[in-house]
Amino acid sequence: MYRNMIFSFSSIFAFFIILITNFSSTGAEREILNFNVGWKYYLGNPHGNPWQYDYDDESWESVSIPHSHRLFSLTCDDTDDNAEQQYWHRHVGWYRKSFKINDSGHKKIFLEFEGSYQVTDLWVNGHYVGNHSIGGYTPFHFDITDYVHTGSKNNIVAIKVDNRWNPAIPPDDGPRDYITPGGLYRDVYLVKTGSLYITFPWVSKNQGVIITTNDVSAKSAKVNIQVTVKNSDKVKKNCRVETFIYNDKEELIRKIISNQSLPKTSDHIFTGLSANITNPRLWDIDDPHLYKAVIKIYDNDNLSDTYIENFGIRWFEFRPDGFFLNGKNYELIGGNRHQQYPYIGNAVPNSLHRKDVVQMKQAGMNMVRLSHYPQDNAFIEACDELGLLVTEEPPTWNTLGNKEWQQNLEQAWRRCIRNHRNHPSILMWGAGINHLGCQDWLHHAAKEEDTGRLTHPIVSLNWPDPGGIKKKGICDIFSVMEFDEEFTVSDSIQFIIEHNRPLEHISSSKGNKNNFGLCKWSAHDVNTLYKNGGEDHIMRSGFTDIFRIPKDLYYWYKSELTDEPFIYIVRPVGEKPLTVYSNCDEIELFINGKSYGKKGHDNRVEWQNLKSPPFLFPVTYTSGNIRVDGFNGGKQVTSCSRKEPGLPYQLTVVPDMFSRNFIADGGDIVMVYVYVVDKNGTLVNSSDLPIKMNIKGPARIVGNGKGIGTNPVKADHGIASFLVRSTTSAGRIVLKANCSGIKSGTAEISTQITVNEKATGRK
Repeated sequence: MYRNMIFSFSSIFAFFIILITNFSSTGAEREILNFNVGWKYYLGNPHGNPWQYDYDDESWESVSIPHSHRLFSLTCDDTDDNAEQQYWHRHVGWYRKSFKINDSGHKKIFLEFEGSYQVTDLWVNGHYVGNHSIGGYTPFHFDITDYVHTGSKNNIVAIKVDNRWNPAIPPDDGPRDYITPGGLYRDVYLVKTGSLYITFPWVSKNQGVIITTNDVSAKSAKVNIQVTVKNSDKVKKNCRVETFIYNDKEELIRKIISNQSLPKTSDHIFTGLSANITNPRLWDIDDPHLYKAVIKIYDNDNLSDTYIENFGIRWFEFRPDGFFLNGKNYELIGGNRHQQYPYIGNAVPNSLHRKDVVQMKQAGMNMVRLSHYPQDNAFIEACDELGLLVTEEPPTWNTLGNKEWQQNLEQAWRRCIRNHRNHPSILMWGAGINHLGCQDWLHHAAKEEDTGRLTHPIVSLNWPDPGGIKKKGICDIFSVMEFDEEFTVSDSIQFIIEHNRPLEHISSSKGNKNNFGLCKWSAHDVNTLYKNGGEDHIMRSGFTDIFRIPKDLYYWYKSELTDEPFIYIVRPVGEKPLTVYSNCDEIELFINGKSYGKKGHDNRVEWQNLKSPPFLFPVTYTSGNIRVDGFNGGKQVTSCSRKEPGLPYQLTVVPDMFSRNFIADGGDIVMVYVYVVDKNGTLVNSSDLPIKMNIKGPARIVGNGKGIGTNPVKADHGIASFLVRSTTSAGRIVLKANCSGIKSGTAEISTQITVNEKATGRK
């Protein structure tokens, strides 16, 4: 029996500054300053030397991070490139930014990158600082202390991001089913500390802050904190580490102090920073509770660095009867997630990463596989916050490159684990290459970096020996892709990382004592150059479309995985049985007011283990209105109607502002959906009318005027989708959608500047 007792943390920081032009500080503790705003950008290689301090970039485009080298159409510009993507969006781009550092209290200055695709070179004030070329999906940083000016003089950062095909960097040198456009597509930070500071975790195994827990139960847990501190001065330092642990009410429950003399220019690992917590509130899928650790580093009595971490306490185990988290049995059900959105590719703002987690949780899902590369900190943090378990894997697909490629893959993999090893949402590491199965060197790397988590091999559906991987002692859990009606029978505990028949496969999984969960391929429709994506380069395998509009299947998941009384009427098609998804015990169907009787769930043998299989009515629907009433224990608990739409009459504009703000940083994006409705407000789902969006206020349509088809947009099944990006000014925004021959629709939203926004990365 495997039992894992681990904790994790999700990073936050206290001072998030949107408009970065002047930096100031009154103390020497750590400052983490958002560096996403105020960049100048040039696609290609400009004349002259853009890294020089006095280079004239006035004519360059003004942009904010996250940023793609180039936007693209919904159909990937109809490229004829293939899945190796050797030339589509293989650009070089240059970024420049001017800033000031007015204080001299901080001794160390760093630039931190959550990710850049894919080779990054940095200059500061005309001096070459360094290069990052391990890969495009993991974080890195540069120490720029010796290159910056403090005071009134401007500093100039110049960055070259090279996304040309490079067979030494995975996932290049082979095909992939996902796209890899380039650019500074994840957050960038300016980090300031004193000369004694907590190191960055991705540098090596023991760097940064590591928090684990032992002896976890409902009654107690032992929290262990390890902190690596760097003395960057050329003299010995007396270092004091003070660690404070707070509960969910912001009450201090433990204070731990450790002292150590640090030789010049040395690191020291502070261990034994432990505390016993009685009656801990455990991190759980249904109650994702997070504690907070505040770690202060003192140089004698002078504060030199402060590090704030949220963390969770939990344990899991595998028994003969399934997977248990904190003693509660769960069947893990979810989807495979690619991080891309239409037009912008991977340059996804934190709010849309969180949107994907919110949407999966609303359907009742509790698991996500991150395919096939390390993903954004914001997504992992949202999983921590909302309660979604994660398996994450190296940046590959189904090829094995040369020796340099393998070395880069292992380094990228180790950095991924170091960066995310402490998040409570991370359950497993995918220690293999998609379709090629387990790679022992990736498994051993994962175990060296993180002893407390499981590994699984990422095996294709034609793997010859399902139990063999486990029997050889490589990987803890067998994982397989299944696209047949029945699952591969394994004598090992197994997780289905990809499947395509949710009702049949989930039922089959629940009936197999060795299966503990499965993820559908895929969560969302995605752009791809892989041939199975079709001629328009969209892989339509998701339970939502590429704009995150739910398909019928999404609502079946909701009926199966949630308890609040729920009904969804599937759009009737031809002579097929009328289908209803509901978690009620029984339902009654009415068509044009006529009852077709009450009915229980369909009892097909292939659905026998489902909680809420569909309701199928053998009636031929021709026209009219449908109503379904839901009953539990003989009592009506809910009702749902589906009206037959009339002719298009007007537009309804719906910005997706659920569970979020709209930040005026020039990079945040809100999804806006425009519905073509009839006089009664019913969606005309047959409409493909062209819809034009006009905006008044501090926001813009992504890609507007770029010739990539983002405005106007043809409605798809009656819905037109727009990506609306903020500017760097806060204020009221009026959205007006127009279409010839029908009434326009309007909606209002507002952007705001915030100084308390959650950050990503180890802060």
